[in-house]
Amino acid sequence: MSPLRRPAVEAGVVRSRQDVLADVKEYVLRLLGRKDYTEKQLQAKLARKGYTRPSAAEAIRYFKERNLINDEKFAFRYSEARLDSRPCGPRLLEFELARKGIEKKLIKQVVGKMFEAKPETEFAREAVRRKFGRKAEREKVYRFLLRRGFSFDVITGTLNRARITNE
Repeated sequence: MSPLRRPAVEAGVVRSRQDVLADVKEYVLRLLGRKDYTEKQLQAKLARKGYTRPSAAEAIRYFKERNLINDEKFAFRYSEARLDSRPCGPRLLEFELARKGIEKKLIKQVVGKMFEAKPETEFAREAVRRKFGRKAEREKVYRFLLRRGFSFDVITGTLNRARITNE
């Protein structure tokens, strides 16, 4: 059995709460060294590894106090990276953040700031340019932008400005 997954009772030896907590903290620190996680994602990972809820909660609280787990910073970083690499609309971004365990109130705040700095139409135009280049069929582009979470008004405006037709 790996040293990370040592149960509280191992071969008849009872491990102290501090030993178990040290293992949980070590595992969380290793995870955070690779990439950022939300609190909910870490809770799920720790549960899958077999750690108890109290141990997981205490380890998460420890790292939150030291600002190594911060859902707000995660949401902003994720949103910036997502919009830079694969532009999408606010609906899809909200869905993805919710799936990662970010609170609705924080999602609204983050998405609002992201689309305040750069309008949704700019992201739609960039998404079309990356996906289709110069020549594109109107219905294809419409369905693509709809799947990416853009609103109807933004889609039709983007298609009209880009002069995309069915020819």
